[in-house]
Amino acid sequence: MVKIALQIRAQLECIEKLYTNHPHYQWFLKLKCNSCGEVTEKFHDLTEADKVPQKHNRSETNLLIKCKLCSRENSIDVIEGSNAAFTNNDIGKFKTIVQFDCRGVEPVDFEPKSGWIVESEDKVKNLMMWI
Repeated sequence: MVKIALQIRAQLECIEKLYTNHPHYQWFLKLKCNSCGEVTEKFHDLTEADKVPQKHNRSETNLLIKCKLCSRENSIDVIEGSNAAFTNNDIGKFKTIVQFDCRGVEPVDFEPKSGWIVESEDKVKNLMMWI
């Protein structure tokens, strides 16, 4: 089991907090097989709330993927409780926003898509937007 953290750095202007719709946010990742080095051509999505059964044992995982090149079965999970918000206090530095438990595969690319929530600094008119 290898734990890999996804970190972001952002410039926020008039923004208090940037975070995901956890645990239903879909993380879009390109994955690399640790056995043969094959990198997936497309982005795979995984959500902490969704579980699929593993074939060889009784446990469940967030994403179960079979390598096209070596046929090895790999899995990746969002580590429960690892989601964090990026706040205006984090400007200028990298911050871990989620961690993954990787078995036989590792993320090599991330594509942020819709589902991000933005809260403004204005306490009187607290604006929440979905990006």
